[in-house]
Order: sequence, then C-alpha cells, then structure tokens
Amino acid sequence: MIRRKCLLVLTVCFGFVFAGSVQATDIRKVVSDKGIVAWFVPDSSVPLLALNVVFRGAGSATDPDGKEGLAEMTSSLLDEGAGNIASADFQRRLEDIAAQMTFSAGRDHFSGRLRTLSSERDDAFDLLRLAISKPRFDQEPVERVRSQLLAALKRNAENPRRISGRTWSETVFAGHPYSRPAMGTEDSLAAISAPDLKSFVGERFTRDRLVIGVVGDISEDELKSRLDSVFGDLPQTGPAFDIPEVQPSAAGKTVVVSKPIPQSVMIVGQKGIKREDPDWYAGLLVTRIFGGGSRTSNALRTPSFNVDSLVNPPSPSNNASKFSFVGSAIKSSNAFNSSSCSLNRLALSYSL
Repeated sequence: MIRRKCLLVLTVCFGFVFAGSVQATDIRKVVSDKGIVAWFVPDSSVPLLALNVVFRGAGSATDPDGKEGLAEMTSSLLDEGAGNIASADFQRRLEDIAAQMTFSAGRDHFSGRLRTLSSERDDAFDLLRLAISKPRFDQEPVERVRSQLLAALKRNAENPRRISGRTWSETVFAGHPYSRPAMGTEDSLAAISAPDLKSFVGERFTRDRLVIGVVGDISEDELKSRLDSVFGDLPQTGPAFDIPEVQPSAAGKTVVVSKPIPQSVMIVGQKGIKREDPDWYAGLLVTRIFGGGSRTSNALRTPSFNVDSLVNPPSPSNNASKFSFVGSAIKSSNAFNSSSCSLNRLALSYSL
C-alpha cells in the first residue's frame, strides 16, 4: 500500500513537470540495434519511466466476423498472466514494484502503457515483454473477463449515451467494420476462444506496426537495449488487414430510438477531416473554441437542454473522420425543440 501511494504522488509530480514546462521539449529519435524506433524525451528530474506503445492497424475494426470484441477481450487479458507467471502472480509482481501496465483497443489501433519507478525498470520491462509476446490466456481469467464484458454489455444496453452512439455508428458506417460493436455481442463473446486470442496477438503484434514513445529517467544507450529486449523478438510482419475507406451514409437522416426514460440524448454529426490533413491542428483549436467548457457552450445551455459537448474533436480514425454535437434534454419531449433552439443560437452567435 505504501508503494502504491508513493507511485501516485510521483505520477502527479511527473505530470506537473511536463505540464508546467515552457521550454521546447527535447524529442529524440532512438533506433535500436534491431531497428526498433522510439521517440524519446529524457527527463531525470523524477525517478520515473513512462512508455507508450501502439500497434497500428490492430484495433477492433480487424475483429473477425462473428467474433466482435476480440480486440477488447485481448486488451483485458494481457496482464492476466504471461510466460511462466500465472494471473495472480503477474498482478502481484506489478504491485510489488508499484508499476502500472494497461492495454486498450481502439477502433484502428491497439495500445499499451507502462509506468514504473526507474529503480524497478528491470522487472517492469520484463513483465511488459512477457505480456506482449507470451500471454497465457488461461481458462480462469478468460472466463472471468468474458463475464465482465457480458455484464458491461447488459449495462450499456440500457445506457442512453451508449445506445445513441451505437445507433449513430450503425447508421453512418452501415456495412463497414466501423459499424460493428467494438465490445462485441453476447454471441460473439461466447464464440471467442483462447486460440483466437493467441492468434490476435501473433498476427497483429508485429514490429512493422510499432509506434513507441518513452519519457523519463533512462539513457539513450540503455533505452536501445531495452527496446530490443522487449520488442526485438516480435515477428517483423503479419497479415494485412484491409479496412476499406468509409463512404458515410444516411446524410440528413434522423433516427429516433424510443425509450421510456426522463432524459434524451442526441448526436448530430457530419464528415470531418483526417489526422494527416494539414488543417488537423487548426480543427482541434476550433473545436476547443466551440466545444465543451467554453463560454459558447455555457451560453447555449437552457433550463431544459444541456450541451454536454458542443463540438467534439475530429475523430482520428484511419478511414473516416467526423465532427459531432452531443447534448441531452431534461425532458424527452424537449429534446428536438431545445436542441434546435440551441443550434439556432449557435448560428446567430457566429453569424458576425
């Protein structure tokens, strides 16, 4: 418990170091002997190391038909035992060194994070190596995580925000992998087996997909050797997953899902810009000016309508992008009238 509290304090301090820094960040490109590239920011002001890794093109959009939720399930199981270390022992070792290891599956990419005290980096890096190269997928943790995901599906089935988001994706991305449920369905989760999980890792965790960022108390030379020890034994390449370009459908269409609830949620979206667009960062700035927490969104709130996120940042999907407006009404009957009024006020606010 003492170690965990120390890590929390150090993590907060670590965040303050970078948030408060005003000088240009020293970002270095580091290439290991085996050709693994990492973007490195040295910082020895606190005894911490942070590593983020992304496997590009390995997200939930690549889930096989009938096994939706495979990427999500994999992300929940990588720290549930690896190599010759069973689930409980793996978690205990992370706790003993006050390290944090998490994985997540996005629509396009699969990512992982490691946070550790620099004095514990030997064990931390070795646990990360095992997690991404030799996950066990034992029956007990697989069934436990499957049950957790099924329970989450049941909760989401009655969550207005989840329902609206799922309906929007199914409508706009109809027929495309982006329209499928990233968390799967009861049937698809039941169909996922340990061999499926191992196949996911073996086919997608490849060196040609890697993007790595490292910040903290470590030298360049040592980082090079750590990159090779953690990622060097991964396959160089794997199968290509061809996700087609999205052709958004249902332009101008309104879809209403009737639910006996006192509050309505609505999403209005349109085609946005992709991450590689030269106007991407300008788009982020614009959405910040228009978006949640700004004086604009506060001004648009009414007693019967709440603007939760006036304009969301452009979605950085590989094959599609969107801007969206999200709001909720106190009373369901007020949803469209109130949102229409708010959008009209927005148009007037920026008509000058």
